[in-house]
Amino acid sequence: MVSIGLQPLTHKLATSKSYKDSLMTFLAISYLIHYPLIPLTDWLLAPTLIKYINLWQLYESQFKKESVSFPSKYLIPFLSYCTWPLSIYFVFYGGYEVCGNSFFICMMYFPILYGLYQYGLLWAVCHSHLVRQIRKLKEIVISEGLQNRVERTRKCWLLLSELVSSTGYSIGMVLTSIGMTAFMALIICSYIFFTSILDPEGPIEWWMGSILLTNGLIFFFIFDYAHKTTKEVGTNFYSVVFDQKFSQLDEENLNQLVLLLTTFSLHQPTVKFAGLSVGNRQLFVSVSNQIYFL
Repeated sequence: MVSIGLQPLTHKLATSKSYKDSLMTFLAISYLIHYPLIPLTDWLLAPTLIKYINLWQLYESQFKKESVSFPSKYLIPFLSYCTWPLSIYFVFYGGYEVCGNSFFICMMYFPILYGLYQYGLLWAVCHSHLVRQIRKLKEIVISEGLQNRVERTRKCWLLLSELVSSTGYSIGMVLTSIGMTAFMALIICSYIFFTSILDPEGPIEWWMGSILLTNGLIFFFIFDYAHKTTKEVGTNFYSVVFDQKFSQLDEENLNQLVLLLTTFSLHQPTVKFAGLSVGNRQLFVSVSNQIYFL
C-alpha cells in the first residue's frame, strides 16, 4: 500500500520542472567546487616537482654524470595550463542551451577524461623517470670499487630516499585529488542514475547512468595500483648492496657498512598517501635482518 501510494508522488516529482532545475543546480554547484581544485592541485604540486628536479641536479653535481632531461619539468605545466582554458570553455560555453540533453553527459565525462589525461600522465611520467634513475644509481654503485662503495652507496641512498619520498608525496597529492574527484563523481553519478530510473524519458537513459558509475570505479583501481607501485619503488636498490659478501671486510669498512645500514633504517623512503605516511615494511625487515646478521 505504501509503495502504491508513493508512485504518483515520485512520478510528479520526476516530471516536474523544478526537479530538473534542481538537478541542474546540483551539477553546477558540484563542478563549481571541482574545477577550482585543479589549479589548486597544480599549485600544491609545483614545489614538490621543483624539489625533485633540484635533487636530481644535486645528484649530477656529486657524481659528475651527464645531464639528464626531466620531461615533466616542461610537459606537466604545459598540459595543465593549456587544457585549463579548454575546460572553462567547455563547461561555461558548452552549456545546456548549446548541447541540449547531452550536456548532462558531457559534464560527467569531461572531468573523468581530464583526470585520466593530466593526473594519470603525471603519475606515469614521475614513476617511470624515478625507476630509470634508480637503475642509474645501482649502476654507479656497481661500477665503484669496494673501498669507496660504502660511502658512495650511503650518499646514493640518502638522495634516493629523499627522491622517493618527494616523488611519492607528489603522487600522493595527485591521487588524493583524484580520489576526492572520484568520490564526488560517484555521488553525482548515483544521483543521475536514480534520476533516470524515476524519469525514464529524462535527459539520461539508465544505461548511460550505469556507464558513468563504471567510470567512477575506474579511479579506484588507478588509486589502488599507484599506491602499491609507489610503495615498492625503492625495494630493488638495496638488494645490490645486500648481495655482497661482508665476511672479508676489514674493521674500517665494516664500521662504514654498519653506518650504511643504520642510514638505511633511519632514512627509509616514505610515501605520503592520502594524508598517511606509508613506510616500506619490506625494506625495513631486510635492513633489520642484515644488522642482526652482522
